[in-house]
Amino acid sequence: MKIVILKVFVLTAFLAFGAGSVFAFDGGFIDLGAEANGNASTGIAVARNASLGLEISSNWAIGMKTAYSYAEAANTLEPSVFIRWYRFIGTSVFYAQTELGTAIIFEDIYNSFTYMGGLAAGFRIPMGLGMYIAPVVRIGYPFIWGAGLKFGFAFNNRVAAASDDSENREIINR
Repeated sequence: MKIVILKVFVLTAFLAFGAGSVFAFDGGFIDLGAEANGNASTGIAVARNASLGLEISSNWAIGMKTAYSYAEAANTLEPSVFIRWYRFIGTSVFYAQTELGTAIIFEDIYNSFTYMGGLAAGFRIPMGLGMYIAPVVRIGYPFIWGAGLKFGFAFNNRVAAASDDSENREIINR
């Protein structure tokens, strides 16, 4: 079953990068984060996550994300794909994201699979040279809730417009 999940993850990455070349993507990003979430039967679970995304326009991105939550009684792996919408606020960027994937729950000697879906919202705060930090909150199933902080790097693939405001609109500053 682990091989099937790996194949689905690789196929998703292939399709995401294929879609990026079809749509002549504007840029992309990679980020790592930590969060607290409701993936525990009692108390709070802590998690690590990583995202890889392609920005197919100045307002939309697609990508994949994986998170690993660990709690005393159970650990959860959440590979997923996402669609993200951006809204510029000065030099920072607000985003809303929808995620769909699977959750693999490891409890003692039992493993179980379930669907995973959720909504997330974050606020990218640029730190220069394409780096950013982003506080993020999310809700969904099976994790119920999550709140954390991401550190990432954004890169762009387009030429800046010839206006004074273009520096604030560049993807590298998101």
